[in-house]
Amino acid sequence: MFVKYIPNILCLFRIFCIFPFVYCLIFDNKLGSIFSVALGGLSDFFDGYIARKYRCETRLGALLDPLADKIFANVVLWSLVMFHELSFPYLCVYLILASALSFRDFILLIGSGFVVFRRVKINLKPLYISKICTTLVFVFIAYSLMFSDAHIFNLPEPFGLYIGYASVLLVIVTFVAYMVRFIKNILKNDN
Repeated sequence: MFVKYIPNILCLFRIFCIFPFVYCLIFDNKLGSIFSVALGGLSDFFDGYIARKYRCETRLGALLDPLADKIFANVVLWSLVMFHELSFPYLCVYLILASALSFRDFILLIGSGFVVFRRVKINLKPLYISKICTTLVFVFIAYSLMFSDAHIFNLPEPFGLYIGYASVLLVIVTFVAYMVRFIKNILKNDN
């Protein structure tokens, strides 16, 4: 019985993870910030897994999960831009990624409001590529937090940047995919 509430609790937990992340970032606690991002990412995985496995998907959960993802990813990215010491190439990628993600999510929020306001029948389930995009963004964040001093670990510096570029590309691809799906559904409803 209680299991049906776990996915929504995990979504709220993901939003809560923002606070220790920002605190650890401001006070230069790298391990704490990595741990907070990891907990947020794991909660994202497990809320969906538990909801599907135990068939406790709810309308609230369908709204809360993507909202928690968007809040978490945007706040974490903008916090890294503002409070984390980043090398110039990483700073550029973070600025581009944070801007692209914020723009995409803002437009999706407006589109969702339009759907609710107009009572349009539309499929609001996240696209599979969007889940890959979210995962890649989390991987980029974790990688850059762990290996921002890549030369110490003899890791190739461009590797993290390539993950960042791929994240930006997937944000753009998901934006286009959502817009195409939205326009198709609007046109189908108007006919």
